[in-house]
This record gives sequence, C-alpha cells and structure tokens, in this order.
Amino acid sequence: MFLKILFSVILFILIFNKSLLAKFLTVDDLEDYILKNPEIIIKSLSDFEKKKDMKVLERQKQYLTSNFNLIKKPDYNLFSGKTNAKKIIIEFFDYNCGYCKRAHKEIMNLLDEEGDLKIIYKNLPILSKQSTYLAKLSLALGQTNNRVFLEFHKYIFNLKKIDQKSIELFFKNKKIDFKKIQILSESEDINTKLEQNLEIANRIGISGTPAYIIKNELISGFIGKSMLKSLLDKK
Repeated sequence: MFLKILFSVILFILIFNKSLLAKFLTVDDLEDYILKNPEIIIKSLSDFEKKKDMKVLERQKQYLTSNFNLIKKPDYNLFSGKTNAKKIIIEFFDYNCGYCKRAHKEIMNLLDEEGDLKIIYKNLPILSKQSTYLAKLSLALGQTNNRVFLEFHKYIFNLKKIDQKSIELFFKNKKIDFKKIQILSESEDINTKLEQNLEIANRIGISGTPAYIIKNELISGFIGKSMLKSLLDKK
C-alpha cells in the first residue's frame, strides 16, 4: 500500500512539478529525495490547489462579465432608487438571513444619501422553505406593483419574527387579495426566475447571503454603508 501511495505522489510531482524532476537523473533519485524531504509533497499539493482555485475564479469572473447585462436586469419590478441611475448595486438576499436584515438598513440609509443610485434585488432563498415562500410572494407583488413590493420588502425585514399571521396581516392592511397573490406566486414564470437566480449565484460563486455585485465585481458577505459607498465611488 505504501509503495502505491508513494508511486502516486511521484507521478503527481512528475506532472505538476517538472522543474523538480529535471534535477534528478532517475525516478529512484526523486523517490529518495521525497523520502528525505516530505514537505515537498505538501507544497506540491498546495500549489495544485491554488492553480485549481484560480481557474475556478477565472471561470466565475468570465461568466459574470459575459452575462452582466442579464444579471442586472431587475426581476419584474424588484428595485429601488432611480430607474436610470448610473450607480447600481445588485443585491442577492434571503428574507430569513440575519445579515440581510442588517444590510437592508444600510442600503436604505445609502439610498437616502445617494440621489443617483439604483438597487436591484435578487431573491436567493437558500435558508428555508419559508425563504422560498417569501421570495415567491415578493416576485408576485413585483409583477403587480413596484411600490407594493418595496413596502412588503421593508415590512418583512422589519419584523422581529416572521410567521404566517404577520405575513397575511400585511396583505390585509394593504387591502390586497392574498389568495390571488398566492396563486400568482406559484406560476411557472416565477419558479423559473428563482431557478435562474440560483443558477447565476452558483455560476459566479455566491455561496451565502447577502452578496453584492458592484461595478461588475462580486462582494460576498455583509458590508456597511460606508464600504458600499466607497465601492460605488471607486474608479
């Protein structure tokens, strides 16, 4: 077994560390060197992982660049701010994400300060079934009216506890037919939108929420208002 492992290691180094192989006349010489310097195995494996990670990042960046116009297109009317703003933030979020709740406040404060700014909201329901349920409702409301979507968006993020009673209360207070929106939320078109968002997130390397795209760059994790502003103003 040991010889098989050793042979595999030697083969690995032959492939990925040809400069090392060039120093030795025979495989036996290389084997002897590895036995005396086992740290070379760790370094070779580390270098291989770095190269692999770089290739993944390059593919993600290429996909983002090639599909940016598609990604920045709002899902129905899920956006806030100025319609034709030059500054754009694309936010991937989950209604059950605590950091997204914090991010919402930061974004609202930023919108109050920035006149030429548009926030494009992308539902990425990855935490629970309720996340998917809320995402579908928000998309259905977005199809109906941007203002109502924004009110729902703010309402959900300001709730201390999200439950069915509090969700239905929003529709009751706004005099919106809840059953009608529920039916609309289960449409094939809305399901397709969510699948597209999940596919985009996977292709560009988003593994959690919140995540932002600013100036064709992906930023993962919560960031505050000052950092958002700094990234927007970066040349």
